[in-house]
Amino acid sequence: EQKQLTLDDPIVLTEIDKVGGAGQLQYLRTPLTLRLWDVAYLMSTLSDNTATNLVLDRIKIRRVWQKMEALGLAHTKVHSGSMTRIASVAPDSSAKYGLGVTTPNEMAQLFVLLAQGKAVSPTADSTMLSILANNGTTRSWPASPTARALPTKVATSTPHAPTVASSPYRRASWPAC
Repeated sequence: EQKQLTLDDPIVLTEIDKVGGAGQLQYLRTPLTLRLWDVAYLMSTLSDNTATNLVLDRIKIRRVWQKMEALGLAHTKVHSGSMTRIASVAPDSSAKYGLGVTTPNEMAQLFVLLAQGKAVSPTADSTMLSILANNGTTRSWPASPTARALPTKVATSTPHAPTVASSPYRRASWPAC
């Protein structure tokens, strides 16, 4: 049975949930009750590792795999939570690539599906794009007469897997450093 999630669902942050690396949740006092929207926002805008794990714990990694495959994104996989490779669903790939893998083309396809309201639902997709539009990374992009705020997700790369940020709203993809 698959329970419907809402952005108002409470998520309780405890000490055991905290992981290092990027993000601010690791520094906050616990227990702390947040909403799913709060942790999704921190995951998307700050690449908060603890927030990422809280979201993945709630929606389950295998469901992400299934959803990406159902959307035709066969090369987009989440292997494990952030900084928790020991619990990976794909240990070999996780050792090589980390949290997960994707391709620039599949990320562009996912943004198109979000823009069309066909990834999850029109409401959910609009919310995700709204969150991504507020991540603040567009300030460093070159200005042009046709530039506008774009929903994006920029992540850091590993030595084995450079990350590329792309959007269907621009004609190019560029490495995210």
